[in-house]
Amino acid sequence: AGMREWGIRRDLVFLPETLKQHNYSTHMLGKWRACHLSDRHLRPSPFSLTASALAADLGSFAPEYTPCARGFDSYLGYLGGAEDYFWHNVSQYGCSGLDFVEETPSTSTPADGFGGVYSAGIFGARAAEIIRAAPSGQSLFM
Repeated sequence: AGMREWGIRRDLVFLPETLKQHNYSTHMLGKWRACHLSDRHLRPSPFSLTASALAADLGSFAPEYTPCARGFDSYLGYLGGAEDYFWHNVSQYGCSGLDFVEETPSTSTPADGFGGVYSAGIFGARAAEIIRAAPSGQSLFM
C-alpha cells in the first residue's frame, strides 16, 4: 500500500495567491517540501546508482499541492527532501531517481538537463532570467 497524499491544506491561502490578486508576478526556486513525492515527478536518473523507482509505490499527491497550484507563475526545484545538490537525485522508500521539476500553471516536467550542476548556481541563473524578463514596473515576488 502506498502512502496517503498530503500537503498543506487548500483552505490556507499562500502569500503568492494573495499577491496574484494585486498583479504580482510570482516565482519560486528551490525546495518545496510541502507535498508528498510520487512517481509523477520522481524519474529514474542515469546519475543514480540505483535508478529503480517508477514501478515502486511511493504514494501520490494531487497536483493542487504543488507550487504553481498555490499561486506561483513558475517553479524550478525539488518537491521532496534529501536531494543531491549536483545530480538532483533523491533516495526514499527504497527507490531513487530524479526529483528536479520545472512547473508552470499548465505544465510540469522533469528538469533533467542540469546533472552535474550545483543547485545554487541553477537557481541563481534562473532568478536572473526571471528578473531580466520582467516587464518594467511589474511587481515581482520570488
